[in-house]
Amino acid sequence: ILGYYDSDEILDAIKKNIIRSTVAVHSDEVGVAGVDALMECIQYNRTSDYTVVGLNLITKQTVFDYSSIKTAKETK
Repeated sequence: ILGYYDSDEILDAIKKNIIRSTVAVHSDEVGVAGVDALMECIQYNRTSDYTVVGLNLITKQTVFDYSSIKTAKETK
């Protein structure tokens, strides 16, 4: 089973070997890209059809480090 995103349930399932891996989108980059596209549309009356944002592949080997980083960001 493969997951998508980084909810606590999915991260727990990876730790328990229920889900093999998941792909997490850098949601902060998605927000910035959306605002940038809106500003470009307002200024130039056009915007790109495609925007690249960062992704993380989370596996059994990386899930504990990823969980620690995610928790630290959420407590700020």
